[in-house]
Amino acid sequence: MVLRTRKLVFFLLVMAFLYMLWSFKVVLYEEPTSVQPSNLKRILHTPATADSPDSIAVSEEAYSLTTEASSAVSRHTHDTPHSSSISELPEIFRRGLWQRVQVAAFCQRHGFSGLNHTLPDANYSFRSEVFRHMIYDNKSQSLFCFMPKVGCTNMRSTLLLSHNLIPAFLPRMNRKKYLVEKKLERAMKTIAFTNDRLTDEERLRIIRTYKRFTILRHPLERLLSAYIDKIRDPKTSDGSPLSYFDRLKDAILSATGVHGNANVSFNAFLQWLVSQDYTALNEHFMPQYYNCEPCRMDYHFYGNFENFSEDANSILEEFKPGLRLAISDSYHKQTSTTSLLMSSYYAGVPPWLKKALHENLSLELEFYHCLFPQHEHLT
Repeated sequence: MVLRTRKLVFFLLVMAFLYMLWSFKVVLYEEPTSVQPSNLKRILHTPATADSPDSIAVSEEAYSLTTEASSAVSRHTHDTPHSSSISELPEIFRRGLWQRVQVAAFCQRHGFSGLNHTLPDANYSFRSEVFRHMIYDNKSQSLFCFMPKVGCTNMRSTLLLSHNLIPAFLPRMNRKKYLVEKKLERAMKTIAFTNDRLTDEERLRIIRTYKRFTILRHPLERLLSAYIDKIRDPKTSDGSPLSYFDRLKDAILSATGVHGNANVSFNAFLQWLVSQDYTALNEHFMPQYYNCEPCRMDYHFYGNFENFSEDANSILEEFKPGLRLAISDSYHKQTSTTSLLMSSYYAGVPPWLKKALHENLSLELEFYHCLFPQHEHLT
């Protein structure tokens, strides 16, 4: 009888101990609360200078809230919250903390999916345009979403070269031709067209757990670059016409009442553009916040085309230590002449059309400026 009683007491003690362990685990893994708009507003209304993101002026409170928000949507080893202090984070992620707070506020302000709903669920279409823009690397567990007209050819060329997927001896223009001919989808892994034959669940794991990066460009400058490259002279790198953009030129001329073989002026292009559903346009003219869906993907860092070489190389370093742009900085400066043409092209736009354009681009301009307020003078 005494032995049976002792066994019963021992059993009860073991059960109590196991219950305590279970309770402790629940506390440890309790779902974090979401970042409330009021908290974000309190952070964003704290006095700050225009160069806050570049000087990495992120308050401890902002870091704490961003960590909390990020934990709610991307619990993985490569997310920034694994560090206990801002000073311990790599610079690219320290800058990204400030940016992620801005993006969260933008998304919540306009009713887009906020940080608690950023990452796609299992029902999300993996063959949508946004996933076709995502290049990932399993070894470094990094993901890059490329934007058309934001140095994407340079970035893709570099990543392809680093994986020995295109010959290193190819001249720059032949590398571009290689990409234009859609060999990228067959040569390097993307979320939509993958060589790994991933299941949707595996794709979901990649976009939830890998380090995520993208690069943005001022909307007006990007639009002008797309016009020059695709409308004014729609040629591929080997000199052959791009049939889609040839047809688009005809459609623009017809819509603006111009007939014959006339060239499409910049004003005619803008007049046609503001009459379209901007979100349903070709990827070269589509808003950047739609191309890579930052309100769903919660990127760890947004590079700026104004600092393309520096930011691109910082991103490439995450893919492979020591990896640098394949195309020289001098080439980038040559292609950046679009910024020098900004004033001359937009100076000829009539006030009514300029107003319509700004209304059409209002969300994209706001999105860009919330990340890079120091470039607001370009608008």
